[in-house]
Amino acid sequence: MKNKDLLLAVILLIILGTARGGAVSISKFVTASGVPPLGYAFWQTGLAATLLFGIRIQRVSELPNFLRHIRYYVVCGLIGAAFPNV
Repeated sequence: MKNKDLLLAVILLIILGTARGGAVSISKFVTASGVPPLGYAFWQTGLAATLLFGIRIQRVSELPNFLRHIRYYVVCGLIGAAFPNV
């Protein structure tokens, strides 16, 4: 691994670790401010899914292969992101 790649990996690890660790604090602040937990989880997951879907469509032109696996993606998203946030 090159030094530049290693530096990028460490920087991304620090950023993602900080974001993941701060998510609990942000969730507590948002729910204490009166936002319903289900609404917060819906919008957080929905915006992330929309962003990733847009990137997926832009980068790959094989949409039929993607549509074949859409149920798997939805179930993984619900179990891994949406339900734990509620």
